[in-house]
Amino acid sequence: MRWSRVIFGFAIISLIFVFANSSYANIYTVKSGDSLIGISKKLGFKPYQIKRLNPHTKWLKIRPGEKIKIPSVKKARQKPLKESTDKNIYIVKSGDSLIKISKKLKIKPALIKKYNPKIHWLKIRPGDKIKIPLTNNTVVTVKKEEKQHPKNVYVVRKNDSLIKIAKKLNVSIEEIQKLNPDIDWSKIRPDNEIKLPQARQKTASNKQVKVAAVQSAVKTQKKPKKQNIVRQNNSLSCKKLKAALIKKNHSLKPGTIGDGYYIVRSGDTLSSIARRFGLTLKRLMELNPNKSRFIKPGDLIVIPGELTQKIMLSKKENLYIPPRYLVYSTPYKIRRGDTLYKIAKKFNTKVYVIKMLNNLGSNTLMAGRYIFVPNKNMVNKSKLELEYSLLRERRKALIHYAERFIGRPYRFGGDSLLHGIDCSAFVQKIYERFIRMKIPRTAEEQYRTVGVFVPLSRIQVGDLLFFHTLSYARVTHVGIYIGNNRFIHAAGRRSGIKISRLTRYYLKRLVAVKRVFRINNKYAYLRHRPG
Repeated sequence: MRWSRVIFGFAIISLIFVFANSSYANIYTVKSGDSLIGISKKLGFKPYQIKRLNPHTKWLKIRPGEKIKIPSVKKARQKPLKESTDKNIYIVKSGDSLIKISKKLKIKPALIKKYNPKIHWLKIRPGDKIKIPLTNNTVVTVKKEEKQHPKNVYVVRKNDSLIKIAKKLNVSIEEIQKLNPDIDWSKIRPDNEIKLPQARQKTASNKQVKVAAVQSAVKTQKKPKKQNIVRQNNSLSCKKLKAALIKKNHSLKPGTIGDGYYIVRSGDTLSSIARRFGLTLKRLMELNPNKSRFIKPGDLIVIPGELTQKIMLSKKENLYIPPRYLVYSTPYKIRRGDTLYKIAKKFNTKVYVIKMLNNLGSNTLMAGRYIFVPNKNMVNKSKLELEYSLLRERRKALIHYAERFIGRPYRFGGDSLLHGIDCSAFVQKIYERFIRMKIPRTAEEQYRTVGVFVPLSRIQVGDLLFFHTLSYARVTHVGIYIGNNRFIHAAGRRSGIKISRLTRYYLKRLVAVKRVFRINNKYAYLRHRPG
């Protein structure tokens, strides 16, 4: 009787245990390649839930065929259904962080932190619950607030600064600082509000009104067959001129030069544009009265129509003359029987000035083509300015060409820039390319016959330096001055062609400085001959 009671009790306990296990756990058979994390991902449970049901399992040594208890499916499915009913609950997903959640829900991280003070944000895991304010309401309120800003208020955006805001809105820095005296400009952040002058405020509606007005004004004007936009819009502002050009499908790429206008490219300033086109800053500001000092790429700058037409003609003729030289010049159409000498005499200039201005390599001219000549009624001062600027460019080009041969070998009596050359032959080869005249072969002959003597105090780039380094003649070495107390020369067998400084060694042996580039001696330099 006693044994029957024991057996009956044991059966009841085993049934209770089996029923309890079946209510919250199922059995999973391990397959090849399985691990704790792989099983948890496959079945949609957390690893610690599976670990609780299998406390004696060694997870690093599990093998295919082993049986593992897992939570029942009913309870696992019931949890997310209850969580999804709460509108202000967000369930963390894999890869989530505080910043990613805030961007996803369009809520500031500080607000999410206030709602969840006990959460450690560096240790959040997939499945964790996070309280959040209602997303729909927050998004709507933010949009309403942006729309309700006053017209003369600018909301700071990411990476904004005082200079960027001034350039963007075409307002001077001083005006913004006067209207906002309490703001520390080194600490401005996005969503900060800045007051603006009402007159220069930019809105989309104002832009549309201006463009519509310009289009109506252009329509009312008579359109001749060959229409010049710049002449037609001389009285219009830059914005109206730009609108008219856009309507006529003109290219407004940064850096383009059109008939009476220039489109600003990156790095441009009003001063650099004035220098480039040979204008004074005052003259450029007169042509663009509504422009501030702050310009940005894509802005339209008004340039004198005559100058831009010369630039376009020079490009058409493949001359590409710098615009600052075209200010002093006029186009001339070559006729039959014309020569450089006749044209120079006609326009009261010199042949070499015309050749340098148009970068002509020979004296031959083609009838029907255009070249540029200095203005006939030019003052002597402006003539000299043109000649000086042309010679300056020519000297720079000569130095750049000579520097290409640095490191080439030296050879006494040689005349090859590639295989070996001496000092006088090096000077002869370089200068013949630029001045189109024969230069003597030896340094002594060059010293006697070429150029004009110049004092050392008036030395310029491209001048020749003559030295007495050996005893067999007065001048035995020659070099080309390149500026900053340096000169380039074929030094000797050890170093070949190189750049040297005018040190004590060379200054002691310096005989004379001579200028080869021709210019009016009366104005260019004082005649000087060493004693």
